[in-house]
Amino acid sequence: MKVTAIGVVVPAHNEQVLLPRALNALEVARRHPALAGVRIVTVVAADSCRDDTAALARRAGAEVVELSGRNPGAARAAGVAHALAVLRTSAAETWIATTDADSAVPPDWLARQAEYAGAGWEAVVGTVRVENWPPHAAGVAARFEELYEVSRPAAGLHWEHPHVHGANLGVAAGPI
Repeated sequence: MKVTAIGVVVPAHNEQVLLPRALNALEVARRHPALAGVRIVTVVAADSCRDDTAALARRAGAEVVELSGRNPGAARAAGVAHALAVLRTSAAETWIATTDADSAVPPDWLARQAEYAGAGWEAVVGTVRVENWPPHAAGVAARFEELYEVSRPAAGLHWEHPHVHGANLGVAAGPI
């Protein structure tokens, strides 16, 4: 698949505090040299927001879809539909990447997904890492680590990671 367009979808519910970090990281990722000539649109799906999430996203240059489903899957679906409508490119050359409003993607996140798509991959599912747990969430952090790592084999053995994260997901928009 030759990727000519990428739709980045970010579902958000009352994320005005964390969204700027996510959008800044996405802006860095979209400027990766490997993506020269690729059209990229970022869509924030503001789901049942009662804060300034939508306005903040617009000021940052993102497209915004507002809905009231209180459902991340429905928000992603609305964001994907909007991205495809804005991009108006062939689905066979369009990649959809999703992350979360409280996540910061690495600088090569989109470039790597486009590379995988170019190699014929139809989907990319990655992991997430929590960088800063709130001080009052020490028990939650410990439990998360315990459950997240439960399937990791002894050192040196291949790990078939069992987790799927919408915060690190990419799919081909159409048949490859």
